[in-house]
Amino acid sequence: MLLQRGLVLSGQVLNAFVVNARHPGKLAFSPEQEDDWLARFLHFQVAPVTRETFLAARRLQRSDQIPPWDSLILTPAGELGCSIV
Repeated sequence: MLLQRGLVLSGQVLNAFVVNARHPGKLAFSPEQEDDWLARFLHFQVAPVTRETFLAARRLQRSDQIPPWDSLILTPAGELGCSIV
């Protein structure tokens, strides 16, 4: 997946990575390992969360009854025309 052209990451996906990287029962990365992986991920485009994106994500969350973190992944993906999420 990371070798695909046009890969875009959301800020929410990066936040989820950090949470799991730090968790002792999951990845349990050292701060240096976490930084190394983040540096790799940040070579890709990161979808911005503008005011409009945030409000659209809230509407999606309510209309589709999905968690707010999922709506903050799906909304920027839709705005950027991503065909695979």
